[in-house]
Amino acid sequence: MRFFRKIIFAITLLLPTLPMASSNTVNAPAISDGKPLLLDVRTPEEFNAGHYPGAINLDFRLVPRQLGSMVSDKHQPVLMYCRSGRRASIAKRQLEAMGYTDIRNLGGLHEVVALCRQAETGENCSAEELEKLSRNQ
Repeated sequence: MRFFRKIIFAITLLLPTLPMASSNTVNAPAISDGKPLLLDVRTPEEFNAGHYPGAINLDFRLVPRQLGSMVSDKHQPVLMYCRSGRRASIAKRQLEAMGYTDIRNLGGLHEVVALCRQAETGENCSAEELEKLSRNQ
């Protein structure tokens, strides 16, 4: 009986430290249409405070585990941004190590907005337009 108590005690200590998907994280369906995927890799709290229209929120620590269930084609363009570009850079390196070939770090949210200002549509351009604009940088 003591053995089981110790196990239950250990589990209750570990549970708060395990990374869990937040209920605010969008669980997108599998996307395999070849269109660019726009990921906001900030925390759910940051995402809820303001994000780029059409972006899917995946905390950068969860990207390597969750992107595989969303994108089956490792050649599909994946565009990422965070606050400054640092977390997107970390996620980019991890995904490239997993074999993804078209991963782009767009930098911070303000840089995504600035990039879209170059497009005819202004500040709210689509992921497809962002992908084309990011190729020209």
